[in-house]
Amino acid sequence: MKYCQLVDVGATIKKVIKRRVEDNWSIIQGRSGFNHKKMPGGDLPERYP
Repeated sequence: MKYCQLVDVGATIKKVIKRRVEDNWSIIQGRSGFNHKKMPGGDLPERYP
């Protein structure tokens, strides 16, 4: 029982962290006002998928 609960909690934390990272990334893009299409080769989104 406890092991399964730990796994569920770990998966939930990973989801939350991923969501927050994505939110922060979009906030950074919005604040700096740069569009990755203007970047040479658009190499930022490939490095940070």
